[in-house]
Amino acid sequence: MNNYNNNNNDAVIVEEERYEFIATVISYIGLILSLIGATIALYISYTSYKRSIQNAGSGNGYGAVTAAVIA
Repeated sequence: MNNYNNNNNDAVIVEEERYEFIATVISYIGLILSLIGATIALYISYTSYKRSIQNAGSGNGYGAVTAAVIA
């Protein structure tokens, strides 16, 4: 009986470690996705900011600058 209990405990520990590993992998995937999303958002805002600065330079610019600030 004692031997069976030890084996069962080992199995439970292994299963818990596996779930912990799965959770770690999922959280790392989420971290990577959020970093990618932040990079894309920064890139989009940077390009629109550059475009609005160019528009302001060419003279038709106030609407674009305010739109960039609001966005």
